[in-house]
Amino acid sequence: MNRFDERHASLIYFLFEKNGWCSLADLSEKTGYSRSTIWRDITFLNSALPKGWFIEKSETEGARLIKSPNGTLEGIWAYMKNENPYFQILEYIILNNGVTINEISTAFHISRSTVYRQLDQIKEVVEEAGITLDTSPFKLSGDEKKVRRFMMQYLEYKGLDYLNDLKNIDLQNFRDAIVNYTTDLSITLHLGAIQRLSFILEIINLRISMECYISFSKDIYDKYKNTAYFDIAKKMFPFMEKCPTREQQTQEILYFCLCLLSEVMPNNMTEELYKIRIKMKENKEDPRVHFLNGLSDYLHFDLAQDDDFLYKYFSTIKRTKYDTQFYTDTRMNTALPFLPYVEEHPLFIGIGNLVKKHLENETMSYGKLEILELFLLVHAFLIRKKNSMKINTVLICRTYIELDYIYELLDYHFGKHLDIKIYDLSDIDVIKRHNHLDLVISTLKGQFLKEHLPVLKISTFPTEAELTGIRKFIDQYFTKRLHLHEILPD
Repeated sequence: MNRFDERHASLIYFLFEKNGWCSLADLSEKTGYSRSTIWRDITFLNSALPKGWFIEKSETEGARLIKSPNGTLEGIWAYMKNENPYFQILEYIILNNGVTINEISTAFHISRSTVYRQLDQIKEVVEEAGITLDTSPFKLSGDEKKVRRFMMQYLEYKGLDYLNDLKNIDLQNFRDAIVNYTTDLSITLHLGAIQRLSFILEIINLRISMECYISFSKDIYDKYKNTAYFDIAKKMFPFMEKCPTREQQTQEILYFCLCLLSEVMPNNMTEELYKIRIKMKENKEDPRVHFLNGLSDYLHFDLAQDDDFLYKYFSTIKRTKYDTQFYTDTRMNTALPFLPYVEEHPLFIGIGNLVKKHLENETMSYGKLEILELFLLVHAFLIRKKNSMKINTVLICRTYIELDYIYELLDYHFGKHLDIKIYDLSDIDVIKRHNHLDLVISTLKGQFLKEHLPVLKISTFPTEAELTGIRKFIDQYFTKRLHLHEILPD
């Protein structure tokens, strides 16, 4: 799915991130658009933002975003998508099996020329998905598996209202049935699987009502027809629209079975990790193993030693394989709108290069969304490593009252990362003999230990700038410790 109006999204993102005044020069540099264009966009956005949001302009200060107390970026984008003709027309086409220019123009009270402009953009996006936008009337056509995948990605990008957007199934009974059937067979589903499967069934019912049916080869049917997942799919028949023939109905059941299968997770993570490590040892030529080794070399850390990463990595690759084979993409990736702000990150680029080298082949395809998922897994690993990091720190103060206050303040702000020990200046020789120390924080004036340990000076009442200095030291210490300074910018 393409990115709607990236210019406006970029402008909102950077103002949101800045959380204060941002000069037009900075906005121009970050978004890549001229100051005059940004100034015009701000005027437009103020008429399009939801209630409680406003962009304030100043000739000298630039611009700043006034936020709604409980608002989020996702909320802004969802609101703007709902109000934009591009998404309104696309959804109208998806939900109706053939619409005319006049019908679109009348439904949304826009001119025919505006409709044609939006249809040109929609056609481009549809073709990127490997399907076709038919004309006279306008409707989606092509490989039904790809059409349904496109519809699911649209719902993902637009943002779903799980409780209100489902119209063709009994949500409560569907949810109870899935839980009961999977529990009876000791099948565990991924987080959010029931919501995703409910939207899959919604799409199935919509396409059946349009007389558009799915089809898989006999080999695939024979492979899965005797599985527990196919049995569950058959039991979900009461929630499914009826097809004209038994063969078509069986194919729709098989499709739901494959979607369900892509959502299944192992019941025991420890046992699954044991199996993964055995397979890695027995099949060292596996592309997944080569990618993992390449990524470990890139990060200077053996990622196979991190259980959480290893388990989720192989789960993600498995889901990608299912999607490539069957187009059963059930991901609801809320990070997708943020892709423009990470795809130029050195780590994102590095992962993309490793994917091309080790994972992509004639049966496996990786786009930016798949790379984004791997990027988020790696980022979560780095955050997990940082959260477990402890910096051996010495605190030296002038009085016990000053010491008591500063110790508690540092522990409040940095207790997760600083293992603070208290020393007196008279212990300076002892400090020099300890080679396991990493940092000294002190309120004392003058120079000491300048050739031995980094010393950060702070006030009795530490300023925000001094606390920021400690935060920067923690960040730099972590990146240097894992050699990340070699691949990531400051």
